[in-house]
Amino acid sequence: MGSLDPAKILMILVVILIVLGPERLPKAARQLGAAWHEITRIRQEVTDEVRAVMPDLDLSSIPRIPSVRGTLTGLITEPTSAEKAAAAAAAPDADARDLAPADSIRPVLGDFSPPVDDPSMN
Repeated sequence: MGSLDPAKILMILVVILIVLGPERLPKAARQLGAAWHEITRIRQEVTDEVRAVMPDLDLSSIPRIPSVRGTLTGLITEPTSAEKAAAAAAAPDADARDLAPADSIRPVLGDFSPPVDDPSMN
């Protein structure tokens, strides 16, 4: 996702002005501001409630959920030469292409195989 430089922001504002028009733009801006304020208020209430229920919770010690990008990258990377050598030593008749790309992915996916494409489902 690209960054929003001043030229892009100006273009977005011009498009909004053209779509909404000068009569409806102030009302839309007030509604957007009120919605943003409400979301911020709800987020703060939830944060306060969680801290009240668990005051000694150290959020930095909670492990983060791995990102989808990292998981997908691990699925499509080629096995390293060390992984290929280890697989060849473990099962001499196994092809190196049959290796799972990352051992950390196997517990997540298990023995998952994608469903067969059924033309009658379209």
